[in-house]
Amino acid sequence: MGRELCKFFAGLLAGLAYTHAMLGVGASRGALTEPVWPGTKWGAGYMWTEAAFYLGISLALAYFGWFRKKPHKELQVSSPSAASAGEQPTITQEENN
Repeated sequence: MGRELCKFFAGLLAGLAYTHAMLGVGASRGALTEPVWPGTKWGAGYMWTEAAFYLGISLALAYFGWFRKKPHKELQVSSPSAASAGEQPTITQEENN
């Protein structure tokens, strides 16, 4: 996954984490009713668990999108004897793993 895509999903999941945290606050204080979906009552603790889950994934994606360094390329120059013989030195790029 590319850096820009990681940044996008990090922001998306951070928004979901914030939304679930605010729903958890509302359900904990009694301002919101706890949702009942397919016969199961989802409490405030479940909302807090979802918020923590989304936040953890968001932080991991943010690390890969913003803070992880790109692999750099090393430049390698041909031998000095080629330059002294009147030939043009060549430069090649290799991936550094």
